[in-house]
Amino acid sequence: MVRRHYFLIPERQLALAVVEELVDHGIDREHMHALGDKRTRLDDLPTASLRQRNDTAQRLEKIGWNANLACFAL
Repeated sequence: MVRRHYFLIPERQLALAVVEELVDHGIDREHMHALGDKRTRLDDLPTASLRQRNDTAQRLEKIGWNANLACFAL
């Protein structure tokens, strides 16, 4: 089963520690990405692709969920 986890981490050093701990538990860095605003330094953290920055999967999931709710209401 594929799962998606989001973490809100206030400091870069803590984010680096979280990434290393996930790698130690067998999660590949290719399956992680870090996002931040323009002022946030993300060097040494897994970079996000354009598709990940737009989060298309979550948007499609939300559309499907809303369509399901609309069908149930009808």
